[in-house]
Amino acid sequence: MISIEKNFITHYIIHMTNIKTLTTSALLAVIISISAYISIPLPSFTVSFTLQTLVIMIIGLGMPKETSITSVLLYLFLGAIGLPVFSHGQAGLVTLFGPTGGYLFGFLLATIFMSLFKTKTFLLRVVLAFIGGVVVVYIFGVIGLMWVLEINVFDAIMIGVIPFIVLDTVKAILAAWFVTKYQTIFNRFN
Repeated sequence: MISIEKNFITHYIIHMTNIKTLTTSALLAVIISISAYISIPLPSFTVSFTLQTLVIMIIGLGMPKETSITSVLLYLFLGAIGLPVFSHGQAGLVTLFGPTGGYLFGFLLATIFMSLFKTKTFLLRVVLAFIGGVVVVYIFGVIGLMWVLEINVFDAIMIGVIPFIVLDTVKAILAAWFVTKYQTIFNRFN
């Protein structure tokens, strides 16, 4: 009798943990989607500045590994099946494998990177957010631009990095500050 109750309780706790992770991941995927719609046009550039990378950095730095990775995977899946969750309401495989698709796949790898190297100090979080949330995303973004647009690395960097590097560096600092300031709230998800 005790064995049955113990197995039931263990199964229930594991099941509820999975539900909590999936629910939180779904909510975070919605937040990423909303951040894609918050767009600031940059003067002299055809590409807009969105808050996706800031949200990706906050999720990667603050949330548990399983939750952060699942939320970005869900976000990419929702966009892949045609829901307009990407920037400017774009969706579908055409977007995932289009000029900006490298950045979208970079979000996943950035989240994995930041989740693997969690840290508690503000300065190390800034470095982690910059390497994961900026450099990793830019590497995949530049590769995607080169592949889809058939341009050289210099042109890809001029189109996909230079206009955004300063603002994305500020976003890395803001993400590290936010996660450090509200660490007690993020701890509730661990």
